Amino acid sequence: MTGLPHRVCAKLNKTLYGLKQSAHMFNIKFAKHLISKGFVQSCHDPCLFRFSRGKSFTIVTLHVDDFIYMSPTVWEQEAFKVMMNEGFEVVTFHDEISQFYGASIVRNREEHTLKVAQSAYARDIVETFLPEDAPIADTPSRSSNLSTTPDLSPGSVDLMRRIVGKLTFLTRTRPDLQFYVNSISRCQVAPTMWDIESALTIVRYVKGTLDLGLVFSGSDGVVLCGHVDASFRAHDDCKSHSGGCFSIGRDSGSFFSFSMKQPIVTLSAAEAEFVAACEAAREILWMRGILHDMGYPQMESSILFEDNTACISLATSQGKHDRMKHIDVRYHFLKEQVKQGTVQIVHIPGTEQRADILTKDICVADIFLTHQPKLLGTRF
Repeated sequence: MTGLPHRVCAKLNKTLYGLKQSAHMFNIKFAKHLISKGFVQSCHDPCLFRFSRGKSFTIVTLHVDDFIYMSPTVWEQEAFKVMMNEGFEVVTFHDEISQFYGASIVRNREEHTLKVAQSAYARDIVETFLPEDAPIADTPSRSSNLSTTPDLSPGSVDLMRRIVGKLTFLTRTRPDLQFYVNSISRCQVAPTMWDIESALTIVRYVKGTLDLGLVFSGSDGVVLCGHVDASFRAHDDCKSHSGGCFSIGRDSGSFFSFSMKQPIVTLSAAEAEFVAACEAAREILWMRGILHDMGYPQMESSILFEDNTACISLATSQGKHDRMKHIDVRYHFLKEQVKQGTVQIVHIPGTEQRADILTKDICVADIFLTHQPKLLGTRF
């Protein structure tokens, strides 16, 4: 800075947009104000706050400097607005949310459903990377849409990274894309033309499903359940692939899902499923804590649907198995949660396992379209 001696360290009194610590500093200020007004900050998520007095309550969730609040009555909503204006210059309040963080939110009061979609963002992706006359793909699978002779010539690194970045953001409301985006994201350093075509195949699939999104239903109440699956030796290094999704009630879309390569090599399909189920149990434990902090404690065991009977036997039996001696101790966390009653593993036929779409490349359109609506909550 001009006029200052060399090696001067300046203190920043106010954080600005673009700094890494800005969101954290605002969270501290936001939490301090809410806690002074009687709110309780969640110990499971620092961006979640709840105020309760008798039967009345207000729930607030924060993202950077935007927040969503929920109260059962208009009076409580107005009281919250007054309280917020005492500590912040709030630009505007919306009585009913219609959009948040790039996603549209549509509420159907007659059917008691809530749809969250990124249709405008999906349309922008298609217009950015595809010509107008590009054909629509039935599935995002490279196996069913590309030639059997791959083109291994070098592709554009910049193009690949742009596609992966935009599609990754879209998976927030489109978990049916998660496995495929996860696959192409491993090809960003030195992509081939085959990898670029695979990424564009996903975009062509998005072109035909622009209006798809997550549909949440309140018919089953606030009951947490999950589905978990694994694909044995799905990768070239013999590692398996885990996939899981979680919903509030069986008729709702998956509000959280994961699709990831397992960190270890397993020796059987049952072991791969066991590792995946352990990861799902960790997520369930955290989600139960979040629901408790929101005022919806889970009094019963959370059901985790699994299609491998050998995995269920390993998780529910407290005896020792010779074939399990080599499994890392941390994966036996699942057995402890089952024993304590936090998680109940229930068998489900493979044809009804919605997490299957998160673990493998499903090239048959009929099979893909069987799992997709269940994952999104669009049809049951």
